[in-house]
Amino acid sequence: MSIRMDTRDGLEETYAGAVLQTWEVNGYNDSDWFAAVWDEAEQRVRSVEWATTRGWTLDNSATVDATPEVPGKAEAWLADTIERLLTRADEQEAANPTVGKEVRSTTTRGKNKGVVGLVRRRMANQFRTYYRNGYNDPESLSNQRLAVEVIGEDSYRWLDADRVEVINPQQYRMSAETIRRRAQALAKHRNFMAAFWGGAVI
Repeated sequence: MSIRMDTRDGLEETYAGAVLQTWEVNGYNDSDWFAAVWDEAEQRVRSVEWATTRGWTLDNSATVDATPEVPGKAEAWLADTIERLLTRADEQEAANPTVGKEVRSTTTRGKNKGVVGLVRRRMANQFRTYYRNGYNDPESLSNQRLAVEVIGEDSYRWLDADRVEVINPQQYRMSAETIRRRAQALAKHRNFMAAFWGGAVI
């Protein structure tokens, strides 16, 4: 089989021998069905929506039918994709001013201009307003305050988390080899759906 979709001219069949996985996404009011397929021309996995409750798709279908050589190529693509995602996440985390990292204030005026110290505490800014629906998330960098220990001072400097920079963030990075090994291990599960969840693919 393959992916079969109802068109004005009848059922159209595509991606024969290339369907790797199918899954359903349940929304608040509707559901959508997707398939991960191997695109031989572009040497990559694609996500194809083959059915939805938003319209008439009752005659549509998708059947996992990948030929023997396809999963291996798809796994290699998945490993490369995961590696890029992990590298990006690692870069962001290294630059994240978490407890224990040395930071420098980026403010251009006032008593905290150029201050350097170690982050000892991190907490939500008590002077902000937060909402149950997630709007103005207290965990976002712009809503966090840092207690920074400065050498020679008896009390902490309280700095806005989005107004500091981590000093030498490279020291907190994972090695490229470690990231690659993790990506390859994750790719062996061949969970292609995860590569497309929440627009993850880059």
